[in-house]
Amino acid sequence: MKRSLTFDRIVGLTDGLPMPQKETLIEILSRRLAEERRIVLRNDIQSANSEFKAGKCRTVTAARLMKEIAG
Repeated sequence: MKRSLTFDRIVGLTDGLPMPQKETLIEILSRRLAEERRIVLRNDIQSANSEFKAGKCRTVTAARLMKEIAG
């Protein structure tokens, strides 16, 4: 039966890698994470732009916006 890869197992597997390979792995994961963040941000911007064009946005004062951000 195939063993599933858990986070702990993956981290454990990296213990046997030489330092240069660990550094390369970190660089690869960092680039992939940055790309995922860019995709999420792009989707959020596209969604906000669509809402704006559809007239679903309301104007707010800076004070109101800061209050919403602060929770």
